[in-house]
Amino acid sequence: KELVEKGVKLGPKEHISITYAWKNAGDATARDKITRVAYFKQWDWVIGAGAYVDDFKETHRMLDEGLSGMLVAFGIVTALVVVGSFIFFFFFASSLARRLGRFVEVFKRLAKGDLTRKVSDKGKDEIGELATQLAVMVDSLASMAVQLRSTSGSVSSGAREIAAGSEDLSRRTQEQAAALEE
Repeated sequence: KELVEKGVKLGPKEHISITYAWKNAGDATARDKITRVAYFKQWDWVIGAGAYVDDFKETHRMLDEGLSGMLVAFGIVTALVVVGSFIFFFFFASSLARRLGRFVEVFKRLAKGDLTRKVSDKGKDEIGELATQLAVMVDSLASMAVQLRSTSGSVSSGAREIAAGSEDLSRRTQEQAAALEE
């Protein structure tokens, strides 16, 4: 009755909420109920809709549990992503370090004059390109070394011929000097 009396006093687009205790037949105790009321003047109707407060509390509790579950799931997924990323980057960095380590060994051997060692890296990335260009450089250095050996051999042979010619000239000069003294 109170709902109807308050409802007919409402204007268009107005509504009120009322909380009261309500006991259904068969219930041991009354339960709090919340009702929202509006007045529809054209038909002279008071329209109300109500629900028990503990139903809202149960729904709220379920939402809280769902949110807690989602937060836990989000935390687990985040942790898995972080661990997975760490593992991926660890193996990626290890692979990169291993590949670059091969270059260090080749450079050390190159510094000692060993032109026989090459990096075998068939990657399609920048490191693979570096290996290809290093191989070209090593081949070029080896070719230059062969040319230098050949040229130095020729120079050495020429120097021996000049030395032999000098010795011969020196010997003949001494012979003529000795002949002149006699």
